Amino acid sequence: IAFFAAFEQIAAAALPAERSLCIVSLLARELQLTGAAQMQDVAWGAAPPGRAEDEAAIIDLYRHKTARYSFSLPLSAGALAAGRGETEISILDRLGEHLGIIFQIKDDDLGLFGDEAVTGKPVGSDVREGKKTIMYGRLARRLEGAERDRFFRVFGQTEIHADDLSFVRDAVVRTGVREEMNALADAYAADCKKDLALLSGARADRVALLEQLLAYSLLRQF
Repeated sequence: IAFFAAFEQIAAAALPAERSLCIVSLLARELQLTGAAQMQDVAWGAAPPGRAEDEAAIIDLYRHKTARYSFSLPLSAGALAAGRGETEISILDRLGEHLGIIFQIKDDDLGLFGDEAVTGKPVGSDVREGKKTIMYGRLARRLEGAERDRFFRVFGQTEIHADDLSFVRDAVVRTGVREEMNALADAYAADCKKDLALLSGARADRVALLEQLLAYSLLRQF
């Protein structure tokens, strides 16, 4: 319903017809890609636990499931509505991808280590749903022997004992995977800062808002 409401708002906006058409085309294209990525996410979740997707493919999933829909699309649509040039739109589009991948990496972390009272999401839901995240892939490749067997027994089970969930959390920390995820988010944050530095013609207060969004994405607790 919200998607259709968005199209209605664009149609009713006092914009030149050419800009409206560009925005509607952008919305239609990006929402198709989001739907396809969501289906891919569900399909991977239904795959056998022992299967670990290629990390580049997971990043691509993050890009279309979260990043472009949540960040690149609204930033690019806003820039189009304002009549900005292709160069600035391209920078905002790339910035949105980087912000969104950070957001998803943090979302994966909160899904395992977050406070349910704050996030409103059951801790361990990604484990129960068999989500093939970067965290999952790296952990699956690190564990050996009995620990690996236990992990695959737990992963994708709708009912997980608290001790098993604690085992997964401990393994993510002990193997260094959680630290690596934080480092990966920091690397994308560095890319965001490079993108922001290229917005030399933008108002300082607007760039400051994007900097605040980056800080929030890195530190959010829900």
